[in-house]
Amino acid sequence: MCRAWNYLIPPEVRYAPTARVVTSDGDDPAALRAANPGNWGAGEWDDLLDGALGPWAMAVAAGRVIAICHTPCWSARAAEAGVWTRPGCRGRGHAATVTAAWARVMAAAGDGRRLFHSTTATHHASQRVTRRLGLRQLGWMWKLTA
Repeated sequence: MCRAWNYLIPPEVRYAPTARVVTSDGDDPAALRAANPGNWGAGEWDDLLDGALGPWAMAVAAGRVIAICHTPCWSARAAEAGVWTRPGCRGRGHAATVTAAWARVMAAAGDGRRLFHSTTATHHASQRVTRRLGLRQLGWMWKLTA
């Protein structure tokens, strides 16, 4: 059995930036075309930068993407934050930085979507992001496995 915790991200969430942030709602992503951190397929990376995979926010340092918050799942009523931080850059608040920036991009759309972040009970780094941002737990999701 796997337990996941779900947290509500309020649109007004803020976090002091830990690095330069580039977002999908106005910054030119051209400089990021060659900055794929290696965990996205080439076409997928271009789709992300072009906005085809939903809004995103990235922390950038020394020409490298060090953290990403993107929209892996969304509907007209809700959107989920998908967060990744480069190994070696973890534990410094970059995930909280990009999650807060992503929430601002999503809120700017003005469509009233509820934003949320999910993490498993054993993913301590992801839980640390929820604490840094002061997110409110919505509940648990249980998945039964054989």
